[in-house]
Amino acid sequence: AFSPADLLHHPTRVRYIESKWHALRDAVSECCAAVPDQVARILEATRALHIGRNYHSSTALLHGLRAYLVSNYVRIVEEPHQNFMSIIEMVHIVDSSNNFATYRRMFEEMPGIPFLLPHCREVDERGWPAVQEFSICFSACKLHR
Repeated sequence: AFSPADLLHHPTRVRYIESKWHALRDAVSECCAAVPDQVARILEATRALHIGRNYHSSTALLHGLRAYLVSNYVRIVEEPHQNFMSIIEMVHIVDSSNNFATYRRMFEEMPGIPFLLPHCREVDERGWPAVQEFSICFSACKLHR
């Protein structure tokens, strides 16, 4: 099982998890390019993962979707719906500015399975205090299960 201390003490484990995230991101982008009819289903899966607070997988799918949409100049038109976020709103979650500030703010308010990249960057910059802050959110996530 993963623990916040792994960010400092087990970099090999963290790199392995990150490599799986990158593989999922790339697979989503390639799937969208090969079978564009599946974009709507992938978007549905992304929403379900996001609602379930699986930020690790939902951000990988979002990154893959965004890469496909941008590189192929595809525009998705969605019907407005009050019960879920639009693709545009969801893409803001993976905006990398300020070390994914939107995602990190959301993770603090609604902890879940973390998207590790911003947390790893934070630990690289700040060390143990960042691990402690991450531990608080991570523990809150376990309480919600």
